[in-house]
Amino acid sequence: KLILKNSLKNVVFDGWSDEMFEIAVEESNINYLEAKKIFPRKAIDVAIYFHFEDDKKLNAISTDEFSNLKVRTKIIELIFKRIMIANQNKEAVKRSISLFSLPFYVIDSKKMIYNTSNVMWNLVEDSNKSFSYYSKRISLMYIYSTSLLYWISDETKDCEDTYSFIERSIEKFLKLEDIKRNLGNFTQF
Repeated sequence: KLILKNSLKNVVFDGWSDEMFEIAVEESNINYLEAKKIFPRKAIDVAIYFHFEDDKKLNAISTDEFSNLKVRTKIIELIFKRIMIANQNKEAVKRSISLFSLPFYVIDSKKMIYNTSNVMWNLVEDSNKSFSYYSKRISLMYIYSTSLLYWISDETKDCEDTYSFIERSIEKFLKLEDIKRNLGNFTQF
């Protein structure tokens, strides 16, 4: 965690680079070879660790406040809470998005976004392992990632525009699902 803490201080200046990793390791007073055992791909693995640590923060929230809400409202709140966790290190997240949008990190990117989606659905207590188990997570991956991209340029107080964007995205998605369901019923005749 010390390497991550020092990485977050330096990523603003050096991005998720080998130089940033070396500085963070030095500032952490950790042997470089030991650090490379923990983070073999250096800054790339620190950035991934950073993402999963933020997912753990989301997973640790109390769901008591959500217990009486509809599923759609729970999802909206969880997406926003996850973005507000990211907001604590916005520049590091921006740098991560730039890094993981590169083609050779696409698999890492998908794993991280899937994990975030899975954490959210688990907090909603969706443990049904049917086909919809996966399709819900994949759909949420899309909604979360587009919300994250929207948030990057949001400069409103308390990210109010991002919250509105999340609400609109969920509503549009649900309307699309209704249309698909109705078309399916229509084609049965």
